[in-house]
Amino acid sequence: MKTILKATLLTLLFASVSGACMSIPSLNPFKKEVVLMSPLKGVLLKGGQPLANVDIEVVIVMPGGEERIYKHQTASTGEFDLPVIKDTMTLGPMTEFAVSQFVDVFINGVKDTIWSAAKREPGLFAERHPASETIGLVCDINNQKTRYSERAGVISTKCTWKSLRKI
Repeated sequence: MKTILKATLLTLLFASVSGACMSIPSLNPFKKEVVLMSPLKGVLLKGGQPLANVDIEVVIVMPGGEERIYKHQTASTGEFDLPVIKDTMTLGPMTEFAVSQFVDVFINGVKDTIWSAAKREPGLFAERHPASETIGLVCDINNQKTRYSERAGVISTKCTWKSLRKI
């Protein structure tokens, strides 16, 4: 009986302490910096020709459905450099990290999704295996979308780069 009482008291104490810590951000042990999307650097083409000054939108869909939009543009050479997107999230032991990533380009006002992926690990480059930069990223809007197996999920894209594993 004493063991059950001690266990119950410890559980209640831990719950109240962890609850208090969760309400004070600096004391929350589960609050972590996460990478919502690793950087992508490459070139945008149409039939092998560079697409200059094309609008690019990165859309991140957060848990719960909130959409965050980041606007970019290709250079005169068709090159683009999408920076890392980070945030701070509470990730407890029973929390699953999952965000969706979309990279859309706009040609004459028409949206074309060249990249869509589910990111299931919060680390830098964790959506790719091995966790590394996309070297030699080339995105041709004339390409058909291809699905690639990467780490904990799938990337559907019109882009190619070294170290892909096609499904």
